[in-house]
Amino acid sequence: VLQVLIYEETVPKFLLSKFQERRRELLELAKHALPDEVLADLDVPTDRLLDARAAEIQKVLIDAGIEIPKSISVPMGRGTIYHAPVRSAKQADQLWDAGFRDIDSWNEFGHTPLMGANAGFYFEYFQWLLHHGADPYRECFWTHDNNYDKRRPVAGLTALHYIANKATFQIFKFSKVDNES
Repeated sequence: VLQVLIYEETVPKFLLSKFQERRRELLELAKHALPDEVLADLDVPTDRLLDARAAEIQKVLIDAGIEIPKSISVPMGRGTIYHAPVRSAKQADQLWDAGFRDIDSWNEFGHTPLMGANAGFYFEYFQWLLHHGADPYRECFWTHDNNYDKRRPVAGLTALHYIANKATFQIFKFSKVDNES
């Protein structure tokens, strides 16, 4: 569903309201189905829509034997809505205004949305993330053997290092193409 963002300048209003509705319903299910002490341990946000914690809360519900309706399930481990193919500041503003505020969380690969924005060279979105509090010095995570349960911070490796690496790769990639012509 989020792939539509690649082709649109803005997030269609009906889609935005569906994103909000799904996250609110998932949170309500958790509030009604889980004991208060479990909810307290999950540190459920109260000042914004459920985003970075949505997959974790869904997993806790599933582990407790609670069925998640397909209409409100979220992709496991995919990160925040800002890890989706957001490509413009306009789209990001719409999501922010709708209550999605988790712009500096890791996805299952240990990447933040800032790292993904740069990887696609979406500079307007990249600047938007920085302006809204994304931390270019946030530690990156890395794992071996694709075991994401055992990911760990790599000493001194930050989002900025990742971004510089991707930019350098792109520069050399384009340079190679130019030299071959």
